[in-house]
Amino acid sequence: KIQLAATMRPGCVLVAAVVCAFAVLGAAGQEWATEVAALCDVATQNAPAAWARAAQSPCDGDWLMPCEHALAGVACDRFGRVSQLLLSRQSMTGSITESITNMSHLCWLDFGYNKLKGSIPENFGELKYLYELSLPGNQFTGTIPSSFGKIKDLTHLYLQGNQFFGPIDPLMSLSTIVSMDLSNNSFTGPLPTEIGQMSNLEYIDISQNSFAGELPTTLENCAKLEELRLNSNKFTGTVFAVTFSTHQTLGTIPNLIPLFQLNILDLSSNQLS
Repeated sequence: KIQLAATMRPGCVLVAAVVCAFAVLGAAGQEWATEVAALCDVATQNAPAAWARAAQSPCDGDWLMPCEHALAGVACDRFGRVSQLLLSRQSMTGSITESITNMSHLCWLDFGYNKLKGSIPENFGELKYLYELSLPGNQFTGTIPSSFGKIKDLTHLYLQGNQFFGPIDPLMSLSTIVSMDLSNNSFTGPLPTEIGQMSNLEYIDISQNSFAGELPTTLENCAKLEELRLNSNKFTGTVFAVTFSTHQTLGTIPNLIPLFQLNILDLSSNQLS
């Protein structure tokens, strides 16, 4: 190919370069159009309050790029792809559209404190660049999709204050997680032993659920933990007394983790002995 280009006349090289450029722009244009359509789905199915007051809508038909016009809560990366969708407290209703995964460059998604219902789409793991997902204070139901294991860069996960249920096993392969709040849901089952693979955890709150069984010994691998909230579940088992750096004896807890890292520990309202 290099030899061929070298023997081509200058005019032919220019034509080839223009054709190549149009091909690249054509591919990008298709991706932009797909993302504009996904934004339109959010507008029609969820009706963010700020978008209703906007001068332009992604459903108008004249948007070529997702960020061609200013739209509250939407930011794009240097390729013109949607990277942030921050729509907390926007009185949104309905459910999360499956087309949201067409915004495949999303890094930060915040739909917190709205009136959203339904379950998380099964294909949600296609958002492989996502590093923060915030869905607290809605009325979501269902289980955690198995595809969550594909989101390898996820560091912050906030699902508190919903009606999710079932086990949390799909989350256990996310070794990059730093902060995770699953409190005030209806999650069940034991705390998986695989939680020991989440070695970057600094904060975890799974209080006010229906977890049961003994706490796994693999918690000792979570050496960076600073805040651990397990209260108001159904955990059982025999544990050992430990005194913290605050000079308070907080009852009996498992001698499983480097406790000198912990600033807050709450195991109240369980059946530990």
